[in-house]
Amino acid sequence: MFQWIRNIRARKRAAKLEREQDAERMRLWREEQLKKCDKGEHDWEYQYEVQGDGDPNVEGYIEITRSTCRICGESRVDIEPYDPEERNP
Repeated sequence: MFQWIRNIRARKRAAKLEREQDAERMRLWREEQLKKCDKGEHDWEYQYEVQGDGDPNVEGYIEITRSTCRICGESRVDIEPYDPEERNP
C-alpha cells in the first residue's frame, strides 16, 4: 500500500548519495589542481588591453597583459611597448 512512499524515499536517498559523490569528486579535483599550481603549472586566462592613443602622459602605445590563474587566483600584469604597424602589416 505504501510502496510509492518507499520509492520516493529511495529516489531521494539515491539523489543525495549522488550529490555527495559529485562534491567529493570536485573536492579531489580541486586539490589536485592546487597541487599543480604549487608546482608552477598554472591554468592562465589572459586579458589584453592597448592604451596610449590620446593620453598626453604616454608616448606611443602600450599593451597591458593581465594573466590570472583560473584555479588559485594568482595574477600577473605585463606592460610592453605596442606598435600597431608591427602587428598588422
